[in-house]
Amino acid sequence: MLQSKNLAIGKIRTSFGVKGHVKILNFSGESSHFLKLDIISLEKGQLREKRKIENISVHGADIIIKFEGIDTPEDARKYIDWEIWVPREKASKLKKGEYYIADLIGCTLVPPKKAAEAAAVPAPAVPAVYGKIISILDGAGINDLLEVESPDPDEKNGKKVFLIPFRSEFIGQVDIEAGTVELTAEWIIP
Repeated sequence: MLQSKNLAIGKIRTSFGVKGHVKILNFSGESSHFLKLDIISLEKGQLREKRKIENISVHGADIIIKFEGIDTPEDARKYIDWEIWVPREKASKLKKGEYYIADLIGCTLVPPKKAAEAAAVPAPAVPAVYGKIISILDGAGINDLLEVESPDPDEKNGKKVFLIPFRSEFIGQVDIEAGTVELTAEWIIP
């Protein structure tokens, strides 16, 4: 599966102070990778800008950034809700069992191979796929939800969308290279 070259690592929440600093919503919860940045991309919808970092500091959970050329609170407020994008290698490093959201989106939700093979059930009773992951809803890292879209001829638009908790009780093997995420608890699908 093709992985995106750049990743969103945070979003500008608000201006901070009187010299054009901004406060960041950190998507990973870790801050050490921010301290190594010098140039980032800011994006909001179709708008994109490269910005040089003049100063960056961490205060508890808050990350404060001063961008070159943004020198007043009014200038800083123009960038509220803009996302911070960096090359993949400058994002927070993954630990075992962690995945970038960008890599999960587009993966196919599938039944476990062993369960499907072991069940002596006709093919229609064990679907080949349950659907595609179209989004991840943030549960503050505790109960993130996979938003899955699947074909459904009974729906008006021919699709049904449902949520699956991204937790070990429901999710088996995640294979980013193959683009698959195993669902071990079929009963959870509405």
